[in-house]
Amino acid sequence: MERNKGGRPRKDATAAAGPATTYGSAREYLAAVISGAEKPNAVRVAAARAMLSYESPRLQGPMISPSNVVLARKSERKQATLAGAEWKKKEAEIRAKHRRNGST
Repeated sequence: MERNKGGRPRKDATAAAGPATTYGSAREYLAAVISGAEKPNAVRVAAARAMLSYESPRLQGPMISPSNVVLARKSERKQATLAGAEWKKKEAEIRAKHRRNGST
């Protein structure tokens, strides 16, 4: 025995919207909706927005901050380099001073 399917007949969404226009990308579809060339369809707009991140690569990757240990090591190396440069400068001054006096 078959059930009686009561109520109103379902509407055909594709027939009501007219012929479906295809777009090359989600960005093109959204541009058509924004410009008014395409009537907005909530499902298609949501799908296009979700596809945007998959169609083109991100322009900049996420910034990863170095850990505190790495920052501390960098700081120590920088200070050691600066201290070494200061010692070399003092050494050169002392050598130049003693050369002027005639002693080696």
